[in-house]
Amino acid sequence: MKKLKIIIQRKKWNMILGISDIIMMIIASYLALLTRFEFYPSQIAPIFLKNAAKYMPLNLFCSIVIFMAYRLYSTQWKYAGISDFINIVKAVVIAAAFQLIGICMLQWVELQN
Repeated sequence: MKKLKIIIQRKKWNMILGISDIIMMIIASYLALLTRFEFYPSQIAPIFLKNAAKYMPLNLFCSIVIFMAYRLYSTQWKYAGISDFINIVKAVVIAAAFQLIGICMLQWVELQN
């Protein structure tokens, strides 16, 4: 029974980590736009917000799947070491590459229409 309770706690913790990652990625996207336009929200063209909103679900899905593939949600961070750090770097680099590819594809599709 105690083992089941620990498993349930880990699942809840993993869910909290995933949700917090999603929230931080959404905030980071908006902050990137704000930084680009020198923190004047009124200067952000609607097309940028529209494209960010269009691409956001795919970006979130790919990033979370990559993070799960590199076991970032199942590691006990209390005992994290160099191998965990390397996994984090790999996951972030791959997620960034997917973002770049996704944005380029979005631009290409927009040019085709």
